[in-house]
Amino acid sequence: MTGTVRTEEHRIVVVDAVTEVSRIPSSSIEPPSTVITTNDSEYLTGIIKSDEKLIILLDIAKVISDSEQVELTEVQETADAVAA
Repeated sequence: MTGTVRTEEHRIVVVDAVTEVSRIPSSSIEPPSTVITTNDSEYLTGIIKSDEKLIILLDIAKVISDSEQVELTEVQETADAVAA
């Protein structure tokens, strides 16, 4: 099940699967390039160039709107109630 829960300080995202976990030093994070950003790209927080990969870091709080977060929380609560 996929969903998002928002608390005062954190947002928790539940995903169906994770394909890779990497430890990246913060010194490897670069500001987003103007090649991949526009005026509407406030959700991009950085990029990492690693092993022939370009990893784009997102600010999940800006990717999912408050109303979408509320909807996802309601879906999660409904699923939890059905499963109980």
